Amino acid sequence: MNFNGLTEFLKNVDHNLIHDCEIVVFKEHKCIYKNRFTADDVDPSEDKKDMYYLFSATKVITATATMRLVEEGKIGLDDPVKKYLPEFAELYVLKGGEKVKAKNVLTVRHLLSMQGGFNYNLGHEEIVKIKEQSGNMASTREVVSAIAKMPLVFEPGENYLYSLCHDVLAAIIEVVTGKSYYEYLKEIIFIPLEMNDMTFTPTPEVLARMKQQYMVDLKTNTSLPQAPICNFRLTENYQSGGAGLIGTLNDYIKFADTLASGESANGYRLLKPETIELMKTNQLTGASFDSFKRIVKRSGYSYALGVRTLINQNLAHSLSPIGEFGWDGAAGAYCMIDTENKLSCYFAQHLLGCEYTFTNVHPAIRNHIYKALKE
Repeated sequence: MNFNGLTEFLKNVDHNLIHDCEIVVFKEHKCIYKNRFTADDVDPSEDKKDMYYLFSATKVITATATMRLVEEGKIGLDDPVKKYLPEFAELYVLKGGEKVKAKNVLTVRHLLSMQGGFNYNLGHEEIVKIKEQSGNMASTREVVSAIAKMPLVFEPGENYLYSLCHDVLAAIIEVVTGKSYYEYLKEIIFIPLEMNDMTFTPTPEVLARMKQQYMVDLKTNTSLPQAPICNFRLTENYQSGGAGLIGTLNDYIKFADTLASGESANGYRLLKPETIELMKTNQLTGASFDSFKRIVKRSGYSYALGVRTLINQNLAHSLSPIGEFGWDGAAGAYCMIDTENKLSCYFAQHLLGCEYTFTNVHPAIRNHIYKALKE
């Protein structure tokens, strides 16, 4: 294996945008590559910091937690959401500017595959109301109950829109398990895999370890430092299944490696192989797939149960095999999982608003890894 190509690529990324990034690659529980790249202006104190807002890299964990309960027969993929959350029994769809009662039944599968009809309007009046009424202390269940009052933008199952669907999944998990979402994640993922630093709460101790966060300045095509924020942490007590976790590179790769290899290095099986296969099976056709291609712009990929999945190597210009899956995060995180080669990668940075990362950096990382395996 020769990772010189990957090293050279990351060494020469646009450091006016990406000031600090790190990457780790595992194959069959062994670290085969790890590196960090910084611009000259990065403060040396950053060397000791290791925590990031994961943003939507949280979604892969939420999908896995949901599929664990599906595997155990405690949740059915095609169960109505109202079975677990009664407030979703009566939903409305915006049609021609008017709210019309939804005809289709919202299911767990719709939530996992982003076909629920929700949006990402965090400033919607129902969310603002529950935040104000609770003094910004509303629980996950309380916030999700407010989300249930928001009109859908299409009938469940009839289209794709990246949205608050996975936040609703976290509430379902709380109802089914009788635990907070975080307690359930600790029980089945974080403690068994020794992911000791994963949290939803930016305590002073966590913030002291938090990497400098940046925001792209579109006028100058540079990035500027800012105080670390996560707008998806809607209240002090809200545990967002879609974008709420905080963690480290070293912890996340343990999770990715476990899915890629079928079990952890210490023999813990998170999901059965057939469940992982189901999780990475394309769920989108017709209008849903057309919307995914238009919105997400990942040629050769589609969306499965909570993860992107590779369905056409040629269109993706990808060296990874069909079925390679994972997701990313708003600050530039990139998770790649390949069960065929028992290979996983996690790339971390803390830069918001950088399209360059998604269109250029992530695909290049993927292909450089597969080139390295052959050299």
